[in-house]
Amino acid sequence: MIHPITVGVPISAIIATGAVALILAQKARPDMASAGAASYWAAIVAIRTWGTNVGDIAGFVLSLPVSMMLSGLLLAGTLIVWREPSNPIVPAAT
Repeated sequence: MIHPITVGVPISAIIATGAVALILAQKARPDMASAGAASYWAAIVAIRTWGTNVGDIAGFVLSLPVSMMLSGLLLAGTLIVWREPSNPIVPAAT
């Protein structure tokens, strides 16, 4: 019997990776940078799906405690490195 993580989750992760790549490529185009709420929610859904699949793969391959520790360290590192722009662009009032 094939374990479900060995077939379905990697395929889903590949599809979600493609969706995230397409959304990021679309956001990088200057003429499509402000595509609106639909692209925002599409990005949220794609990234959440991708993260869930990668977490499942990491938990299966590395064991749950190790993958949880790595996820926690990645989150802590992201929070430490995250910076707000020092001079945000504010549109002029008309």
